[in-house]
Amino acid sequence: MNEYKNRKSTSDMLLSFVNHDMITLSDVVSLSEDALINKLLQQIHPYSVFYSESDNRWHTTIADPSKVSGRKPIARKKKGDLEKFLLEHYHLQLNTETVYTFDNLYVEFMKYKEATQSKSTLDAYIKAYKRFYADAPIIMADISKIAVPSLKMWLQQVIDKYKLDYKAYSKFSVVFNQLYKYAVQMGYIDYNPFDGIIVRDLGLYNATKKKGKHKVFSRKETTDINEIAFDDFARKPYCVPLAVLFTFQTGLRIGEVVALKWSDIDYEEKTIKVCRFERVQQNYTDDFKTLTDCQHVIVDCDTKGDFGERIVDLTDDALYILQLLHDYYESEKIVSDWLFCNHQGRIHNRAMDLRIRRYCRLAGMDIEKSLHKVRSTYISMLRDAGMSFEKIAEEVGHKSVTTTMKHYSFDTLADEENKRILNRGLNIRTV
Repeated sequence: MNEYKNRKSTSDMLLSFVNHDMITLSDVVSLSEDALINKLLQQIHPYSVFYSESDNRWHTTIADPSKVSGRKPIARKKKGDLEKFLLEHYHLQLNTETVYTFDNLYVEFMKYKEATQSKSTLDAYIKAYKRFYADAPIIMADISKIAVPSLKMWLQQVIDKYKLDYKAYSKFSVVFNQLYKYAVQMGYIDYNPFDGIIVRDLGLYNATKKKGKHKVFSRKETTDINEIAFDDFARKPYCVPLAVLFTFQTGLRIGEVVALKWSDIDYEEKTIKVCRFERVQQNYTDDFKTLTDCQHVIVDCDTKGDFGERIVDLTDDALYILQLLHDYYESEKIVSDWLFCNHQGRIHNRAMDLRIRRYCRLAGMDIEKSLHKVRSTYISMLRDAGMSFEKIAEEVGHKSVTTTMKHYSFDTLADEENKRILNRGLNIRTV
């Protein structure tokens, strides 16, 4: 009689899982009970099941938001007893009101974000998911039962594990915070526990502030890199060395440089129009958990933002570089509307970034610097030459002068040069 009840209980549970689309009716018909239970548990149970010789028991864990780890250990003498417990555990969950977890809400939430946010925001969310959330037990917990203290303890664990400063913490936590806000707006839960988290009370790490010499090329480094680029072009003519040199003369963003056309140049006024840029765009899987292939897309500048269309003055050296480029294309019979291209077509920002890093190594620099550092160098040298911040911001396409002053203006002198200036300025001895 007991065996009949157990069989009936198991059948009822399996039927419940069929009704919730976790297994199919054909599975129930075609598979043995053991095979069916194994397949079902593979679908619904995210944690491993293993045997431990130390206590001669079968072990696993289940999600438990009341625990700091987010998990509760479960053990049974027989594997069948452990499987039965798990079936009853998940069957009970199915027959209560809907449980909302980060895991089962994530795709719905990301589809909402896809319709309302930029592609770059989605990319950032997916990167954060892959790094911080994919293997975290808390994503399987009922979000309505995660209390502020439990959430705070988990946040602190992640902060300590990855040594997060304020900026990195914001990138990490925004995904969960926004998912909570979405759940509240949809009426799935009543409140967002992030509202009870005071960020200054978290043990965030201090940001490592990079020295100015890490953010720009010094004057000597600039001279060395330019000489190496000219030698590179002379030895094996190619457009990439000239593109690097042109960036030093204009301070353009790398995405703007590779999107320039010959028609953008006004030789009479000695200017070039910046009206488009290259954006590196990645696709993603349907579950929003993985970024896939990269695409290089040309888009028009947004006149409302920092990537606004603008006219940039060309130096005599910049015009000389363009003449070298023109002569090279004529000798190679390369015909294209794009300013920097080869026989295969327009070059991409990756080619330029790899080239500048190679030049850094050839110059014997301790740190490989990116082309973005060229932009900061250009701005800093204009400041040193006496140009006003207002004019610099106009030249480089910053909407706010504060952006130019705060984030792009650095010291371009070597340490030894600064020490000499300091000694001259503070020398009170008389000769």
